[in-house]
Amino acid sequence: MPIYRVSQYRIVKSAGAAAALVIALMLTACGENVKPNEQQERAAAQSINGPSPITVHSKGNTEQRINMNTYQSTPPTNTVSRSRSFQTSEPTNKQIHHQFIERINELAKQGQMVNADNFAVGKTTIDEVHKAWGEPNRKEGGFHQYMPGMMKGTIAFGISRGGLLKEIRISETGLDPIKDGAKITSAEVRSTLGKPFSMRKSGKKTILVYRRGPYQLKFAYTTPKPTRKNNAIPLDYVSVVAPKADKPISVKSR
Repeated sequence: MPIYRVSQYRIVKSAGAAAALVIALMLTACGENVKPNEQQERAAAQSINGPSPITVHSKGNTEQRINMNTYQSTPPTNTVSRSRSFQTSEPTNKQIHHQFIERINELAKQGQMVNADNFAVGKTTIDEVHKAWGEPNRKEGGFHQYMPGMMKGTIAFGISRGGLLKEIRISETGLDPIKDGAKITSAEVRSTLGKPFSMRKSGKKTILVYRRGPYQLKFAYTTPKPTRKNNAIPLDYVSVVAPKADKPISVKSR
């Protein structure tokens, strides 16, 4: 019987320990709920102090702790970054004019001009132009003038005695790459191509001349009055010339 009592005592003691453990757990759980408004207080504190730091991963999978209230409007570059390939912006009018002048400059090295197909001074004959484009809209001052429309302005071909093209000239809206009424200017030409080889006067016009191999690239504008600054004058025409070709033949006006 003593053994029974000991076993019974041990059983009772074990049951008591279990009961004590249950009571301790209940008290611990109750202790966490002692403050019924603690969640609201934490939210209020967070709204004042900012959100808690968070863990992010940067390059190399290295963890970083970042306090987000430090970056209220601009996120850190190593957490939210946008590839430069997606950051596109529209070119400005000045940039478009610059690119247009560069294009004219590159074609002039081949004796060609924008909006004039592959015709080249000193190489293409006027018969080849007629075959491709038909009869000109007008013949005046030694030039066969075409007005193709589509905001390309007037394209004129000066003809040498041998029937070769001596000059290809563009004017009017052909000098407005954006088609907003603003032609390229003398100042833009200088800023893009630098100092000209020479500057000539022809009547009321000033002509900037650039040498491009065996060809000449000319930018002509109306000479401004002395009171006006000569820095942003819209161009009247641009032409590429083959100086070694014969002088233009005389063509009667139609």
